[in-house]
Amino acid sequence: MKSPARFNRPSACLCDSCASSPFLVNSRCLSTPSWLSRGGPATTTTLANQEQITTQSIGATISSLEKRGLVERRPDTDDGRQSILSVTSAGSRELRHRRDTRTVQLSKALSSGFTASEMTELQSAAILLERLAYLL
Repeated sequence: MKSPARFNRPSACLCDSCASSPFLVNSRCLSTPSWLSRGGPATTTTLANQEQITTQSIGATISSLEKRGLVERRPDTDDGRQSILSVTSAGSRELRHRRDTRTVQLSKALSSGFTASEMTELQSAAILLERLAYLL
């Protein structure tokens, strides 16, 4: 039997702090650049609110991602006390690569591990999950 997914995917994390542990993947390291990619540039406060954590808590994640060139910081022209964060082209490439890899994995699992009846059930569940995600 396979280990739980969180133990199989240490390489899924994008920040340095998670690389030090093969059993820990900080979800903020994945969601922060993804959120910036989908939602556009944002302040640290906006990202912290999105993650439902303090700005101090997300600071280490942002610093690590910035150090790796995956996000960039620039001054907020409207409020000099804040910075605007955005995903870099390198960050976008990394996200695209990870999504493509996950899509291939998902496709292989679906094509070899489920009966036609189960695929129909999954399709119905996907519609409900999409509606749930929209409500969140």
